Amino acid sequence: MGNATILERVTLAGLQTMEHRRGIAWNGTLTLDGAPFAVVSQDGRGGCNDYNPADGSNHRAMRETLETLETAAREATGARYEAFDELVCFMGYGGTAADAVACRRGAMEPTPDDGDSRAAWIASCE
Repeated sequence: MGNATILERVTLAGLQTMEHRRGIAWNGTLTLDGAPFAVVSQDGRGGCNDYNPADGSNHRAMRETLETLETAAREATGARYEAFDELVCFMGYGGTAADAVACRRGAMEPTPDDGDSRAAWIASCE
């Protein structure tokens, strides 16, 4: 599986957000080819995203997929670390990880939503 291709096959589904005094906490499910493989969350206080297997058991397969995604994200963005974490933030309003690369570069806007929360979401990822 090619690294550029895998980014086109990953989406973030079921996004839930909650504002608090230190930022925006959120969680959602990452899918690959429409099948859930990881639950991702962020407590909104800075730091890396937290990933857990979507099925609650196959941690090794999830880790291998995330390592492949991190490599692809680094190649696509030029980032040296936490490249996929950043793309997940840009995936918050629809689209694939490949769309998030374009959004990160300023080549496209995030999928329209209610405006205020979209701006807050993007601000939380910067």
